Amino acid sequence: MHERQKVADMVRAVKKGCGKDFCVSVKIRVHKDLRETTDFVKAVGAAGVDYITCHGRRRSQRSSEPVDLDAIKLVKETATVPVVANGDVFDIKDVQRIVNYTGVDGVMSARGLLSNPALFAGYDTTPREAVEKFMGYAVKQPLPFPLVKHHLSEMTVKMLSKKERLEMLDATNMLDLIDWLDERFELPRG
Repeated sequence: MHERQKVADMVRAVKKGCGKDFCVSVKIRVHKDLRETTDFVKAVGAAGVDYITCHGRRRSQRSSEPVDLDAIKLVKETATVPVVANGDVFDIKDVQRIVNYTGVDGVMSARGLLSNPALFAGYDTTPREAVEKFMGYAVKQPLPFPLVKHHLSEMTVKMLSKKERLEMLDATNMLDLIDWLDERFELPRG
């Protein structure tokens, strides 16, 4: 945010090198001084950015603090390109609330999708089938084992008790984890 000219130059350089049809986006956080935010948005817009994702917190803010929807709304009002809102999206109601309040063109989620990868399909909690699919992908395209356990722990917060999740996290390898899950989910093979 403090080097808007450098970012604008980068956007121009990518557009020049890759062609005007190459999609370039910028993700920002809001600045304490919202004038800094709007000046940044104008600079990257003039440089040819295709869309802007705006996380509605300052860099120094913790995720436990609510996003600033007014700041996201200001970014949307300032931008000449589509704006995607980010922050505090945990269910479809959050998506609708953010879109209705800010007028943004899209919404992204990070922590919400970790706990419910089927969020944008309209599910309030992770469906069992999502756990099964994730494990199928994790076996076919291996991920680091600690990452598999982390994702499963997030996905099963509303599905398993804390004690069960701790038991699951005790698995020391993929086979033990699959066996543990099989006892609860009967994972499909194939």
